[in-house]
Amino acid sequence: MADSQPPKSIAPRFEVPDLELGPLPRPARATGTPSPFEDDFMGAGPAIELALDDEPPDMTRRGPSAADLALADLGSNGHDQPASTIDPLELSRLANYGEPPNSPYSTPAYAYRVFTRRRALKNALRSLETECARAQAERDNALAELARAVRPDIEQNPAFRELFAALLEHEQLANARGRVLSSVNEELTLRARALDAELSQLAARSSTEQARASDAQRWYERCDAAAQRAEAKSKRAHIEIRAAMQVAQQKPGALAGASPEPETSELATLKERAAAAQPELERAQADLEQARAALERASASVAAVQRGERVIAQKKQALVQQYQLELELRARGMTDSEQAQRAILVDIGRAVLAARGAVFVPEPWPERVRSASDHANALSLRCELHLRALDAYDRPRAAQGVRLACTCAALLVLMVALKLAL
Repeated sequence: MADSQPPKSIAPRFEVPDLELGPLPRPARATGTPSPFEDDFMGAGPAIELALDDEPPDMTRRGPSAADLALADLGSNGHDQPASTIDPLELSRLANYGEPPNSPYSTPAYAYRVFTRRRALKNALRSLETECARAQAERDNALAELARAVRPDIEQNPAFRELFAALLEHEQLANARGRVLSSVNEELTLRARALDAELSQLAARSSTEQARASDAQRWYERCDAAAQRAEAKSKRAHIEIRAAMQVAQQKPGALAGASPEPETSELATLKERAAAAQPELERAQADLEQARAALERASASVAAVQRGERVIAQKKQALVQQYQLELELRARGMTDSEQAQRAILVDIGRAVLAARGAVFVPEPWPERVRSASDHANALSLRCELHLRALDAYDRPRAAQGVRLACTCAALLVLMVALKLAL
């Protein structure tokens, strides 16, 4: 007994289970380009095996009565999936294609039934796949949160060293990418702010120029009205002069070459009025020209400011487009790093549960992960059931019904064409 040596302590080792559900098998398309109607019957490819797994475990579950039991159960089968074979009765009830007909003449009705049921099953399957993906994400979120909760206690544990080394590597990469992304964002923000400041200055200048243009427009309108009044006054004076001369020429004394005295005096007065209106007309026209020039200058200034605003807006748009691709690439890199971190946290959460009590896990976590996993597995099983229900019909009978229906339709069309021809 003295030569006996104490047994060497062996560090606990465990396999990291996989809580991920495998991709759902989808029916393979047949070769060729079948019609949309034939695709539902003859494009589904080979039949899917009825077993979900090669060696499906028992469907029975046992609820944990304590945290240790929950940890042992979750760690023993990896993702705690209550896998089972598909019940043929449940598959037949869901497919609901009916019994294949014995008579060939009943196959078109059977083919139509298969067509409508497959369409309904496909619509239901799309909704189930979306819900299943959401449930799997919730399960992974629970595992990742579990890993974050126990991280301070297990980060220095040698059994988890490899996983945490990978996690730290991705965290450092994510931090570096985040700093670069922030730097690019700051550079874009600074340049965009400079352009915005120029736009603000141009907007203030545009308001001033618009006010000047409005004043010039009002001045021009006043000068134009004054010029029109002066021109109308001058024209009226000349019209009265011509009228007075015509009246004087029609008098008897005008034939002898002498104008009557009253008409002569009136004509002189009218000429004096016309001469007095001429300087007023000239001043009004000069003022109008000045107002027109001022309005043109103000309008040109407004147009120049507006052109400047358009140029700055185009520069800003080009700047955003220039940085958009880089920002998208940087953001995609950040997303990839975050997804990689989340995947490692999910693996850590699985490893913690697979340790079977070697790591203390608070009571709510095992049940929370179990509930999320059960929900995801149940939805995955329903998706599998719908997938197999899509192919649970008599393919030869359905194809025969399609061919018979097409043949009858062709004969009917031929008969109608012959009747019309005759």
